[in-house]
Parts: sequence; structure tokens; C-alpha cells
Amino acid sequence: MPTDPPKLVALNDLIRQTVALQGELAASVNRVLASGWYILGRECTAFEEEFAAYCGVAHCVSVANGTDALELALRSLDIGPGDSVATWPTPVATAPPPSAPLGPNRCTSISISPP
Repeated sequence: MPTDPPKLVALNDLIRQTVALQGELAASVNRVLASGWYILGRECTAFEEEFAAYCGVAHCVSVANGTDALELALRSLDIGPGDSVATWPTPVATAPPPSAPLGPNRCTSISISPP
């Protein structure tokens, strides 16, 4: 008896997630390209102001990636040598520990796993 082939599950279907926003996203990208400001600039400032308002806070600082965000969070808490930080195991074996941006004398990352 023939069976149907297994169906693939899209884990990160970016097209499905952005199709409704396609016009707005294209307009935003075009504004950035036309301005010549690919880093910082008016679009970045507008995002930070709108996101701060959405969160109900006075300020927002956008960063380039998750590693930069972790570094700012750890530094803002004055985490450093002698401190330990509990982290979730990274799904990618080559990913650095969250404390890596703090340099060679960084805190210790302790990987925790769910029960």
C-alpha cells in the first residue's frame, strides 16, 4: 500500500511572515537606500523612538545583533571576572558563549538544560 511522502515543516518561513508587510518593508528599504545612511541615520532614530514608545520607556538603543545586545546587558549589570551567568545551551556548536564579547577576562557562562 503506497504512503504519502512526509510533509516538510517550514521552521522559519520568512516569506509567509512578511508577505502582508511587503509594501511597507520595500518602502523602508528604499528610504534607507535613497538616504545613503546604511548605519544609524533617520530610519534608525525613528525605529528607536517608536520602539521606546511601544515599550513605554524613554529610550531605546538598537544594536547590530544578538551578541551586541548580550554584551550591553552584561556590561550594564557590571558582570565581569568572577561572576557566573546561567545561559541556555546554544543550538549551534560553533556559537560563542554569551560572555564572549566581554573579552578574555570575562565571566563564566554556565550552560543549563531544561529538565
